[in-house]
Amino acid sequence: LDKPNIPFRITRGDESLLEFPFTCLSRVRIVFGLSYVKLLGWGVYSTLWRAFGLPDIALALSHPHDFYFHELADFHSPSLEKMALSRNAKRAFDYYDNMVGALNKQGYKFAFLSEAFEHVKDQPGLQEFTLEIWEK
Repeated sequence: LDKPNIPFRITRGDESLLEFPFTCLSRVRIVFGLSYVKLLGWGVYSTLWRAFGLPDIALALSHPHDFYFHELADFHSPSLEKMALSRNAKRAFDYYDNMVGALNKQGYKFAFLSEAFEHVKDQPGLQEFTLEIWEK
């Protein structure tokens, strides 16, 4: 939670790694991902999104299980995880469309991660952490 919500660099000597963290809603650190949208419901999630916003570079996280979990739910033992993944499971495609539509409406441009890397890699002012600090 003490690391940036935007791309940053981790360095070790002359080597470095550009990190693209899971995007979170600013200040509340709720992951910008379909699993969380399904869990909270579009109404709650979109309200939080409007209230707290996203960083300029946002990665939309989803996983295949977000889209088809309801078809496999009977194969999973009862658990909190099953309950969370089952919530709004049949609305996954609609919620994903809502996420993409809202990003588009807010002026985000869609790109492959490799294109985002090329855009960010030489950006001045990119926050850096040494590996030693990172490991603490």
